[in-house]
Amino acid sequence: MTKKEAAELLGVSERAIERYTAKGLLAPRYERREGQGQRLAAFDPKQVRLLKRQMENGTRAALARPDSSARPATSRHVALSPPGGAPAAEQFIAAIAGLARSAALPLDRKLGLGIAEAAELTGLPARFIRRAIKAKRLKATRPGRAWHIKRRDLDQWYARL
Repeated sequence: MTKKEAAELLGVSERAIERYTAKGLLAPRYERREGQGQRLAAFDPKQVRLLKRQMENGTRAALARPDSSARPATSRHVALSPPGGAPAAEQFIAAIAGLARSAALPLDRKLGLGIAEAAELTGLPARFIRRAIKAKRLKATRPGRAWHIKRRDLDQWYARL
């Protein structure tokens, strides 16, 4: 089962499937597809259906490490782990919602900034910062679509203003 199919079955986004995988709620197998150079994640349909039932019932799944003598080393299995009983549905929903939140650093402690963050930190308009980057007065890189500014470079540039 592909990530997209698993997302449709669970009624969540593909990004949520990635978060479930990172938290250990799902364990994909990575396999190469014919004619494609990339490895694609394949999810066990039984495991996805079990997670769906657990989400509906309000219980939480934890991956148990497979016993190497009983099962192949490449497979993982989902086991219920209700320590002291199953958590309430509200707790489970809060735990799933917590997956979306990241422990973000305060803006003044970040070492790398986007244009909007640099504007917020300096109090200058984003347009002014963009112009400084294009005029090569402020160092910045653009590995994708967004600009990345090192905090040190921003501080040096701002001190020269």
